[in-house]
Amino acid sequence: MVTAVISCRPYFTHAGALEYALPEGDHDFREVNVQATYSIPGRRFENMGTRGYLVYRHSGHYFIHYNHWDSYPRVYGLEVLTRTSEGSDFPDWLARMHCRPPRGEFLDYISHDHYGNLAYASHTPQKYRYSWKRAPPPVEDRLIHAYRACTGGSSPMSAPIHELLDVRETLSNLESVWVRLLESAVGCLMFRYDLAFKAFESRRGRDELTKADLALGLTIVGLGLPSLSPFQGRPALVKTPRVENGIWWAQKDICVFVTTHLDDERNFQAAIADAHAAVMEASNTPNVVCGVVTSTLRLVVIRVDKSVAEGAVRHTAALQFLPSFYATSPSTPGITALMRLGIFTHIIKRPRLFPSPLPLSCPFLDLPTDILGEISKHLTDPRDLHRFSALSDAAFLAAELLLKYPRLENLFLYSISAASDSAAVYEEVPEDESGWHPVTAKFDRHIPIPHSHLATAKFNSIVDSKPAVATLEYNFDKILKPEEKIGMPTFWPVDCTMNAYVQAV
Repeated sequence: MVTAVISCRPYFTHAGALEYALPEGDHDFREVNVQATYSIPGRRFENMGTRGYLVYRHSGHYFIHYNHWDSYPRVYGLEVLTRTSEGSDFPDWLARMHCRPPRGEFLDYISHDHYGNLAYASHTPQKYRYSWKRAPPPVEDRLIHAYRACTGGSSPMSAPIHELLDVRETLSNLESVWVRLLESAVGCLMFRYDLAFKAFESRRGRDELTKADLALGLTIVGLGLPSLSPFQGRPALVKTPRVENGIWWAQKDICVFVTTHLDDERNFQAAIADAHAAVMEASNTPNVVCGVVTSTLRLVVIRVDKSVAEGAVRHTAALQFLPSFYATSPSTPGITALMRLGIFTHIIKRPRLFPSPLPLSCPFLDLPTDILGEISKHLTDPRDLHRFSALSDAAFLAAELLLKYPRLENLFLYSISAASDSAAVYEEVPEDESGWHPVTAKFDRHIPIPHSHLATAKFNSIVDSKPAVATLEYNFDKILKPEEKIGMPTFWPVDCTMNAYVQAV
Protein backbone atom coordinates (compact mmCIF):
# COMPACT_ATOMS: atom_id res chain seq x y z
CA MET A 1 0.00 0.00 0.00
CA VAL A 2 1.32 3.44 -0.92
CA THR A 3 0.00 6.53 0.85
CA ALA A 4 1.12 10.11 1.41
CA VAL A 5 2.60 11.06 4.76
CA ILE A 6 2.23 14.74 5.64
CA SER A 7 4.84 15.03 8.39
CA CYS A 8 8.16 13.37 8.83
CA ARG A 9 11.51 14.61 10.15
CA PRO A 10 14.18 11.92 9.96
CA TYR A 11 17.73 12.64 11.08
CA PHE A 12 19.55 9.69 9.56
CA THR A 13 20.16 8.85 5.97
CA HIS A 14 20.81 5.13 5.73
CA ALA A 15 18.27 2.35 5.85
CA GLY A 16 17.29 1.22 9.32
CA ALA A 17 18.83 4.19 11.13
CA LEU A 18 15.66 5.13 13.01
CA GLU A 19 14.94 1.69 14.35
CA TYR A 20 16.87 2.21 17.58
CA ALA A 21 13.99 4.44 18.76
CA LEU A 22 11.25 1.90 18.05
CA PRO A 23 10.38 -1.55 19.39
CA GLU A 24 12.25 -4.44 17.88
CA GLY A 25 10.38 -6.41 15.27
CA ASP A 26 10.54 -10.01 14.16
CA HIS A 27 11.32 -8.97 10.56
CA ASP A 28 8.39 -10.87 9.12
CA PHE A 29 8.26 -9.52 5.57
CA ARG A 30 4.95 -11.16 4.75
CA GLU A 31 3.02 -8.14 6.06
CA VAL A 32 4.52 -4.83 5.12
CA ASN A 33 2.88 -1.41 5.20
CA VAL A 34 4.73 0.83 2.74
CA GLN A 35 4.34 4.60 2.97
CA ALA A 36 5.90 7.25 0.76
CA THR A 37 6.37 10.94 1.48
CA TYR A 38 6.43 13.59 -1.19
CA SER A 39 7.61 17.22 -1.34
CA ILE A 40 8.86 17.29 2.24
CA PRO A 41 11.71 19.82 2.57
CA GLY A 42 15.10 18.19 2.97
CA ARG A 43 17.78 19.18 5.44
CA ARG A 44 19.75 20.97 2.78
CA PHE A 45 19.00 24.12 0.83
CA GLU A 46 19.33 23.48 -2.89
CA ASN A 47 18.76 25.67 -5.89
CA MET A 48 16.22 23.58 -7.68
CA GLY A 49 14.05 20.48 -7.62
CA THR A 50 11.38 19.22 -5.26
CA ARG A 51 12.99 17.25 -2.47
CA GLY A 52 11.24 14.52 -0.57
CA TYR A 53 11.53 11.34 1.47
CA LEU A 54 10.51 7.81 0.73
CA VAL A 55 9.59 6.07 3.98
CA TYR A 56 8.95 2.36 4.49
CA ARG A 57 7.39 1.07 7.69
CA HIS A 58 7.76 -2.56 8.69
CA SER A 59 7.13 -4.17 12.09
CA GLY A 60 7.43 -0.86 13.89
CA HIS A 61 10.61 0.15 12.05
CA TYR A 62 10.99 3.02 9.60
CA PHE A 63 13.33 2.97 6.62
CA ILE A 64 13.97 6.37 5.08
CA HIS A 65 15.46 7.41 1.74
CA TYR A 66 16.00 11.01 0.68
CA ASN A 67 15.19 12.00 -2.90
CA HIS A 68 16.80 15.11 -4.42
CA TRP A 69 14.29 16.04 -7.13
CA ASP A 70 10.88 15.46 -8.71
CA SER A 71 9.33 14.04 -5.53
CA TYR A 72 5.79 14.16 -6.89
CA PRO A 73 3.37 11.21 -6.82
CA ARG A 74 3.13 11.33 -10.62
CA VAL A 75 6.93 11.14 -10.97
CA TYR A 76 8.78 9.68 -8.00
CA GLY A 77 5.70 7.86 -6.72
CA LEU A 78 5.22 5.96 -9.97
CA GLU A 79 8.95 5.28 -10.19
CA VAL A 80 8.88 3.72 -6.70
CA LEU A 81 5.93 1.52 -7.61
CA THR A 82 7.58 0.23 -10.77
CA ARG A 83 10.92 -0.60 -9.18
CA THR A 84 9.63 -2.22 -5.98
CA SER A 85 10.82 -5.81 -5.88
CA GLU A 86 8.45 -8.63 -5.04
CA GLY A 87 8.70 -12.18 -3.86
CA SER A 88 11.96 -13.55 -2.47
CA ASP A 89 13.91 -10.43 -3.54
CA PHE A 90 11.77 -8.09 -1.44
CA PRO A 91 13.58 -8.41 1.94
CA ASP A 92 16.98 -7.53 0.47
CA TRP A 93 15.47 -4.74 -1.62
CA LEU A 94 13.82 -3.21 1.46
CA ALA A 95 16.94 -3.16 3.63
CA ARG A 96 19.87 -5.36 4.54
CA MET A 97 19.87 -5.57 8.31
CA HIS A 98 22.78 -7.93 8.94
CA CYS A 99 25.13 -5.01 9.63
CA ARG A 100 22.98 -3.34 12.30
CA PRO A 101 24.99 -2.49 15.46
CA PRO A 102 23.80 -3.71 18.86
CA ARG A 103 21.18 -1.43 20.42
CA GLY A 104 23.56 -0.27 23.16
CA GLU A 105 26.18 0.89 20.62
CA PHE A 106 23.89 2.19 17.90
CA LEU A 107 24.00 5.88 18.79
CA ASP A 108 27.79 5.84 19.19
CA TYR A 109 28.19 5.13 15.49
CA ILE A 110 25.96 7.95 14.19
CA SER A 111 28.06 10.90 13.04
CA HIS A 112 29.04 12.69 9.81
CA ASP A 113 31.39 11.99 6.96
CA HIS A 114 33.99 14.52 5.82
CA TYR A 115 31.51 16.13 3.45
CA GLY A 116 29.15 16.96 6.28
CA ASN A 117 26.59 14.27 5.51
CA LEU A 118 24.91 12.27 8.23
CA ALA A 119 26.58 8.87 8.19
CA TYR A 120 28.35 6.32 10.33
CA ALA A 121 31.33 7.57 12.35
CA SER A 122 34.77 6.97 10.92
CA HIS A 123 35.59 4.63 13.83
CA THR A 124 32.60 2.37 13.13
CA PRO A 125 33.73 -1.26 12.72
CA GLN A 126 33.45 -2.52 9.16
CA LYS A 127 30.87 -5.13 10.12
CA TYR A 128 28.48 -2.37 11.25
CA ARG A 129 28.81 -0.18 8.15
CA TYR A 130 25.79 -0.19 5.88
CA SER A 131 26.69 -1.00 2.28
CA TRP A 132 24.66 0.38 -0.61
CA LYS A 133 26.50 -1.78 -3.10
CA ARG A 134 24.57 -4.41 -5.02
CA ALA A 135 26.00 -7.64 -6.35
CA PRO A 136 27.23 -7.30 -9.95
CA PRO A 137 24.91 -8.56 -12.68
CA PRO A 138 25.84 -11.63 -14.73
CA VAL A 139 27.74 -11.00 -17.97
CA GLU A 140 27.29 -12.87 -21.22
CA ASP A 141 30.35 -14.75 -22.45
CA ARG A 142 30.01 -13.15 -25.90
CA LEU A 143 30.93 -9.76 -24.38
CA ILE A 144 34.05 -11.23 -22.80
CA HIS A 145 35.03 -12.69 -26.18
CA ALA A 146 34.34 -9.32 -27.84
CA TYR A 147 36.55 -7.59 -25.28
CA ARG A 148 39.43 -9.98 -25.88
CA ALA A 149 39.07 -9.61 -29.63
CA CYS A 150 39.27 -5.81 -29.61
CA THR A 151 42.11 -5.68 -27.07
CA GLY A 152 44.21 -8.31 -28.81
CA GLY A 153 44.64 -10.97 -26.18
CA SER A 154 43.17 -13.07 -23.40
CA SER A 155 44.89 -11.02 -20.70
CA PRO A 156 45.38 -7.47 -22.05
CA MET A 157 47.35 -5.07 -19.89
CA SER A 158 45.93 -1.74 -18.83
CA ALA A 159 48.06 1.34 -19.51
CA PRO A 160 48.60 4.45 -17.38
CA ILE A 161 46.96 7.56 -18.77
CA HIS A 162 50.23 9.22 -19.85
CA GLU A 163 51.11 6.20 -22.00
CA LEU A 164 47.63 6.03 -23.46
CA LEU A 165 47.83 9.69 -24.53
CA ASP A 166 51.58 9.63 -25.25
CA VAL A 167 52.32 12.59 -22.97
CA ARG A 168 54.87 13.09 -20.23
CA GLU A 169 54.24 11.37 -16.92
CA THR A 170 54.34 14.46 -14.69
CA LEU A 171 51.59 17.07 -14.86
CA SER A 172 52.20 20.38 -16.56
CA ASN A 173 51.18 23.60 -14.82
CA LEU A 174 48.15 23.84 -17.12
CA GLU A 175 47.06 20.32 -16.19
CA SER A 176 47.61 20.95 -12.47
CA VAL A 177 45.33 24.00 -12.54
CA TRP A 178 42.53 22.18 -14.35
CA VAL A 179 42.87 19.09 -12.12
CA ARG A 180 42.52 21.22 -8.98
CA LEU A 181 39.50 22.90 -10.49
CA LEU A 182 37.84 19.56 -11.22
CA GLU A 183 38.66 18.30 -7.71
CA SER A 184 36.84 21.24 -6.15
CA ALA A 185 33.85 20.84 -8.49
CA VAL A 186 33.57 17.12 -7.64
CA GLY A 187 33.81 18.05 -3.95
CA CYS A 188 30.86 20.43 -4.36
CA LEU A 189 28.80 17.66 -5.92
CA MET A 190 29.69 15.29 -3.07
CA PHE A 191 28.59 17.86 -0.49
CA ARG A 192 25.31 18.34 -2.34
CA TYR A 193 24.44 14.94 -3.81
CA ASP A 194 25.79 12.46 -1.28
CA LEU A 195 22.75 10.19 -1.37
CA ALA A 196 22.49 10.34 -5.15
CA PHE A 197 26.04 8.96 -5.43
CA LYS A 198 25.26 6.24 -2.89
CA ALA A 199 22.00 5.36 -4.63
CA PHE A 200 24.02 4.90 -7.82
CA GLU A 201 25.86 2.06 -6.06
CA SER A 202 22.56 0.34 -5.34
CA ARG A 203 21.72 -0.09 -9.03
CA ARG A 204 22.00 -3.70 -10.10
CA GLY A 205 23.01 -2.85 -13.64
CA ARG A 206 22.95 -0.31 -16.43
CA ASP A 207 19.26 -0.99 -17.13
CA GLU A 208 18.33 0.25 -13.64
CA LEU A 209 20.00 3.66 -14.01
CA THR A 210 17.50 6.52 -13.76
CA LYS A 211 17.60 9.77 -15.72
CA ALA A 212 19.02 11.44 -12.63
CA ASP A 213 21.77 8.79 -12.42
CA LEU A 214 22.70 9.42 -16.05
CA ALA A 215 22.67 13.19 -15.50
CA LEU A 216 25.04 12.80 -12.56
CA GLY A 217 27.40 10.53 -14.49
CA LEU A 218 27.45 12.74 -17.58
CA THR A 219 27.90 15.90 -15.51
CA ILE A 220 31.02 14.72 -13.70
CA VAL A 221 32.59 13.72 -17.01
CA GLY A 222 31.55 16.95 -18.72
CA LEU A 223 33.18 18.97 -15.93
CA GLY A 224 36.47 17.32 -16.86
CA LEU A 225 36.36 18.46 -20.48
CA PRO A 226 37.56 22.08 -20.80
CA SER A 227 35.78 22.48 -24.13
CA LEU A 228 32.45 21.92 -22.32
CA SER A 229 33.00 23.44 -18.89
CA PRO A 230 33.47 27.21 -19.03
CA PHE A 231 32.56 29.18 -15.93
CA GLN A 232 29.39 31.19 -16.16
CA GLY A 233 28.20 34.02 -13.96
CA ARG A 234 24.70 32.59 -14.18
CA PRO A 235 25.08 28.81 -14.08
CA ALA A 236 23.31 27.15 -16.97
CA LEU A 237 21.82 23.73 -17.44
CA VAL A 238 22.82 21.83 -20.55
CA LYS A 239 19.96 20.52 -22.64
CA THR A 240 19.20 16.83 -22.37
CA PRO A 241 22.12 14.98 -23.97
CA ARG A 242 21.53 12.90 -27.05
CA VAL A 243 22.41 9.35 -26.07
CA GLU A 244 22.56 6.76 -28.84
CA ASN A 245 23.39 3.10 -28.23
CA GLY A 246 24.20 4.04 -24.64
CA ILE A 247 26.82 6.57 -25.82
CA TRP A 248 26.93 10.36 -25.42
CA TRP A 249 29.27 12.09 -27.85
CA ALA A 250 30.69 14.91 -25.74
CA GLN A 251 33.12 15.88 -28.52
CA LYS A 252 33.64 14.54 -32.01
CA ASP A 253 36.55 12.48 -30.66
CA ILE A 254 35.28 11.72 -27.12
CA CYS A 255 32.32 9.56 -26.16
CA VAL A 256 30.94 8.87 -22.68
CA PHE A 257 29.42 5.61 -21.47
CA VAL A 258 27.71 5.42 -18.05
CA THR A 259 27.49 1.99 -16.44
CA THR A 260 27.82 0.18 -13.10
CA HIS A 261 30.19 -2.22 -11.33
CA LEU A 262 33.48 -1.30 -12.95
CA ASP A 263 35.20 -2.90 -9.96
CA ASP A 264 33.98 -6.30 -11.18
CA GLU A 265 36.30 -7.75 -13.84
CA ARG A 266 33.63 -9.26 -16.09
CA ASN A 267 31.43 -6.15 -15.96
CA PHE A 268 34.53 -4.02 -16.57
CA GLN A 269 35.35 -5.97 -19.73
CA ALA A 270 31.72 -6.01 -20.87
CA ALA A 271 31.45 -2.21 -20.54
CA ILE A 272 34.55 -1.70 -22.69
CA ALA A 273 33.21 -4.16 -25.28
CA ASP A 274 29.87 -2.32 -25.43
CA ALA A 275 31.57 1.07 -25.72
CA HIS A 276 33.86 -0.25 -28.46
CA ALA A 277 30.91 -1.61 -30.43
CA ALA A 278 29.10 1.73 -30.22
CA VAL A 279 32.20 3.62 -31.36
CA MET A 280 32.68 1.32 -34.35
CA GLU A 281 29.06 1.81 -35.39
CA ALA A 282 29.29 5.61 -35.20
CA SER A 283 29.84 7.50 -38.43
CA ASN A 284 31.61 10.80 -39.08
CA THR A 285 34.15 10.27 -36.32
CA PRO A 286 37.97 10.53 -36.46
CA ASN A 287 40.13 7.45 -36.87
CA VAL A 288 41.19 7.69 -33.23
CA VAL A 289 38.40 8.10 -30.68
CA CYS A 290 38.75 8.26 -26.91
CA GLY A 291 36.04 7.09 -24.58
CA VAL A 292 35.21 7.57 -20.92
CA VAL A 293 33.42 4.71 -19.20
CA THR A 294 32.22 5.74 -15.75
CA SER A 295 30.24 4.36 -12.84
CA THR A 296 30.78 7.67 -10.93
CA LEU A 297 32.83 5.82 -8.34
CA ARG A 298 35.29 4.58 -10.95
CA LEU A 299 36.37 5.63 -14.40
CA VAL A 300 38.10 4.03 -17.38
CA VAL A 301 39.65 5.89 -20.31
CA ILE A 302 39.74 3.92 -23.56
CA ARG A 303 41.39 4.64 -26.91
CA VAL A 304 39.90 3.13 -30.07
CA ASP A 305 41.91 3.16 -33.29
CA LYS A 306 39.31 2.74 -36.04
CA SER A 307 41.98 2.67 -38.75
CA VAL A 308 42.93 -0.82 -37.60
CA ALA A 309 40.72 -3.71 -38.61
CA GLU A 310 37.97 -4.25 -36.03
CA GLY A 311 39.17 -1.19 -34.09
CA ALA A 312 42.10 -1.80 -31.73
CA VAL A 313 41.44 -0.82 -28.10
CA ARG A 314 43.79 0.27 -25.32
CA HIS A 315 42.55 1.36 -21.93
CA THR A 316 43.47 2.36 -18.41
CA ALA A 317 42.58 0.37 -15.32
CA ALA A 318 39.30 1.08 -13.52
CA LEU A 319 40.57 4.16 -11.67
CA GLN A 320 39.00 5.54 -8.52
CA PHE A 321 37.16 8.73 -9.49
CA LEU A 322 35.16 9.90 -6.48
CA PRO A 323 37.16 10.39 -3.28
CA SER A 324 36.04 8.45 -0.25
CA PHE A 325 33.40 10.25 1.80
CA TYR A 326 36.00 10.09 4.60
CA ALA A 327 38.86 11.40 2.45
CA THR A 328 41.30 14.05 3.63
CA SER A 329 42.55 14.80 0.11
CA PRO A 330 40.36 15.61 -2.91
CA SER A 331 42.79 13.96 -5.34
CA THR A 332 42.07 10.68 -7.11
CA PRO A 333 43.73 9.00 -10.11
CA GLY A 334 40.44 9.06 -12.01
CA ILE A 335 40.05 12.83 -11.70
CA THR A 336 43.61 13.32 -12.93
CA ALA A 337 43.15 10.91 -15.85
CA LEU A 338 39.90 12.52 -16.99
CA MET A 339 41.36 16.00 -16.84
CA ARG A 340 44.47 14.99 -18.76
CA LEU A 341 42.25 13.52 -21.47
CA GLY A 342 40.16 16.69 -21.59
CA ILE A 343 43.20 18.94 -21.99
CA PHE A 344 44.80 16.60 -24.53
CA THR A 345 41.74 16.86 -26.78
CA HIS A 346 41.02 20.55 -26.09
CA ILE A 347 41.42 22.47 -29.33
CA ILE A 348 41.43 26.27 -29.40
CA LYS A 349 40.34 27.66 -32.75
CA ARG A 350 41.91 30.85 -34.00
CA PRO A 351 39.36 33.69 -34.29
CA ARG A 352 39.20 34.91 -37.88
CA LEU A 353 36.48 37.54 -37.93
CA PHE A 354 38.15 40.17 -35.73
CA PRO A 355 40.31 42.10 -36.28
CA SER A 356 40.82 42.50 -40.03
CA PRO A 357 43.90 40.75 -41.47
CA LEU A 358 47.08 42.80 -41.30
CA PRO A 359 48.66 44.03 -44.54
CA LEU A 360 51.65 42.04 -45.71
CA SER A 361 53.88 45.07 -45.15
CA CYS A 362 53.07 45.22 -41.42
CA PRO A 363 56.29 44.75 -39.37
CA PHE A 364 54.32 42.83 -36.73
CA LEU A 365 54.25 39.82 -39.05
CA ASP A 366 58.04 39.62 -38.98
CA LEU A 367 58.41 39.46 -35.19
CA PRO A 368 60.08 36.25 -33.90
CA THR A 369 57.88 33.73 -32.13
CA ASP A 370 59.66 34.21 -28.79
CA ILE A 371 58.94 37.97 -28.90
CA LEU A 372 55.28 37.29 -29.63
CA GLY A 373 55.25 34.86 -26.72
CA GLU A 374 56.55 37.52 -24.34
CA ILE A 375 53.91 39.97 -25.56
CA SER A 376 51.14 37.42 -24.97
CA LYS A 377 52.27 36.87 -21.37
CA HIS A 378 51.61 40.53 -20.60
CA LEU A 379 48.05 40.39 -21.91
CA THR A 380 46.32 39.29 -18.70
CA ASP A 381 42.80 40.20 -19.79
CA PRO A 382 41.32 37.29 -21.80
CA ARG A 383 39.62 39.73 -24.16
CA ASP A 384 42.93 41.37 -25.06
CA LEU A 385 44.64 38.02 -25.56
CA HIS A 386 41.79 36.85 -27.75
CA ARG A 387 42.18 39.90 -30.02
CA PHE A 388 45.94 39.45 -30.10
CA SER A 389 45.61 35.82 -31.20
CA ALA A 390 43.53 36.90 -34.20
CA LEU A 391 46.29 39.09 -35.66
CA SER A 392 48.25 36.33 -37.37
CA ASP A 393 49.01 32.62 -37.31
CA ALA A 394 52.22 33.31 -35.39
CA ALA A 395 50.38 35.41 -32.80
CA PHE A 396 47.83 32.65 -32.35
CA LEU A 397 50.54 30.04 -31.78
CA ALA A 398 52.14 32.32 -29.18
CA ALA A 399 48.84 32.80 -27.33
CA GLU A 400 47.34 29.31 -27.75
CA LEU A 401 48.68 27.79 -24.52
CA LEU A 402 47.56 30.75 -22.40
CA LEU A 403 44.10 30.63 -23.96
CA LYS A 404 43.71 27.07 -22.62
CA TYR A 405 43.91 28.18 -18.98
CA PRO A 406 40.57 28.32 -17.12
CA ARG A 407 38.94 31.71 -16.83
CA LEU A 408 36.85 33.22 -14.07
CA GLU A 409 34.88 35.90 -15.88
CA ASN A 410 37.67 38.13 -17.25
CA LEU A 411 40.45 36.62 -15.14
CA PHE A 412 42.84 33.83 -16.04
CA LEU A 413 43.60 31.24 -13.35
CA TYR A 414 47.35 30.85 -13.89
CA SER A 415 48.46 28.51 -11.11
CA ILE A 416 47.42 26.93 -7.83
CA SER A 417 47.80 29.23 -4.86
CA ALA A 418 50.20 27.90 -2.22
CA ALA A 419 47.56 28.53 0.47
CA SER A 420 45.33 25.80 -0.94
CA ASP A 421 48.05 23.19 -0.50
CA SER A 422 48.99 24.19 3.03
CA ALA A 423 49.38 21.21 5.35
CA ALA A 424 47.44 23.09 8.00
CA VAL A 425 44.37 23.03 5.78
CA TYR A 426 44.31 19.23 5.82
CA GLU A 427 44.58 18.74 9.57
CA GLU A 428 42.19 16.20 10.98
CA VAL A 429 39.39 17.58 13.16
CA PRO A 430 38.16 15.43 16.07
CA GLU A 431 34.56 14.39 15.51
CA ASP A 432 33.40 15.92 18.79
CA GLU A 433 34.97 19.25 17.79
CA SER A 434 33.87 19.32 14.17
CA GLY A 435 31.50 22.26 14.47
CA TRP A 436 28.32 20.30 13.74
CA HIS A 437 25.11 20.57 15.66
CA PRO A 438 24.32 17.01 16.84
CA VAL A 439 20.65 17.12 15.82
CA THR A 440 20.10 19.51 12.94
CA ALA A 441 23.43 18.73 11.26
CA LYS A 442 23.84 22.35 10.26
CA PHE A 443 27.19 24.08 10.35
CA ASP A 444 27.73 26.61 13.10
CA ARG A 445 28.81 29.64 11.07
CA HIS A 446 31.10 30.78 13.87
CA ILE A 447 33.14 27.57 13.82
CA PRO A 448 35.57 26.65 11.02
CA ILE A 449 34.08 24.05 8.68
CA PRO A 450 35.95 20.74 8.92
CA HIS A 451 37.41 19.41 5.66
CA SER A 452 36.15 22.39 3.66
CA HIS A 453 39.29 22.07 1.53
CA LEU A 454 37.64 19.10 -0.20
CA ALA A 455 35.45 21.59 -2.09
CA THR A 456 37.67 24.69 -2.08
CA ALA A 457 40.36 25.80 -4.52
CA LYS A 458 42.57 28.89 -4.64
CA PHE A 459 44.31 30.11 -7.78
CA ASN A 460 46.81 32.82 -8.59
CA SER A 461 45.56 35.45 -11.01
CA ILE A 462 46.21 39.05 -12.07
CA VAL A 463 43.78 41.94 -11.64
CA ASP A 464 44.65 45.37 -13.02
CA SER A 465 48.27 44.27 -13.45
CA LYS A 466 48.48 43.29 -9.77
CA PRO A 467 48.67 39.77 -8.31
CA ALA A 468 45.49 38.37 -6.79
CA VAL A 469 44.09 35.11 -5.45
CA ALA A 470 40.80 33.75 -6.79
CA THR A 471 38.91 31.43 -4.43
CA LEU A 472 36.25 28.95 -5.48
CA GLU A 473 34.34 27.01 -2.85
CA TYR A 474 31.13 25.19 -2.09
CA ASN A 475 28.37 27.40 -0.70
CA PHE A 476 28.41 26.40 2.98
CA ASP A 477 25.03 28.05 3.68
CA LYS A 478 26.45 31.50 3.07
CA ILE A 479 24.24 34.27 1.76
CA LEU A 480 25.98 35.74 -1.26
CA LYS A 481 25.33 38.41 -3.82
CA PRO A 482 24.54 37.11 -7.33
CA GLU A 483 27.90 38.32 -8.64
CA GLU A 484 29.66 36.08 -6.09
CA LYS A 485 28.17 32.91 -7.55
CA ILE A 486 29.70 31.02 -10.42
CA GLY A 487 28.99 27.70 -12.02
CA MET A 488 29.60 25.24 -14.82
CA PRO A 489 27.06 23.79 -17.26
CA THR A 490 25.43 20.64 -15.90
CA PHE A 491 22.76 18.20 -16.96
CA TRP A 492 19.33 18.65 -15.44
CA PRO A 493 18.63 18.30 -12.57
CA VAL A 494 22.25 18.43 -11.33
CA ASP A 495 23.59 21.80 -10.15
CA CYS A 496 27.24 22.77 -9.62
CA THR A 497 27.18 26.32 -8.28
CA MET A 498 30.20 27.61 -6.38
CA ASN A 499 31.10 30.77 -4.51
CA ALA A 500 33.76 32.87 -6.21
CA TYR A 501 35.67 35.86 -4.96
CA VAL A 502 38.99 37.54 -5.71
CA GLN A 503 41.36 39.19 -3.25
CA ALA A 504 44.41 41.32 -4.00
CA VAL A 505 47.68 39.95 -2.65
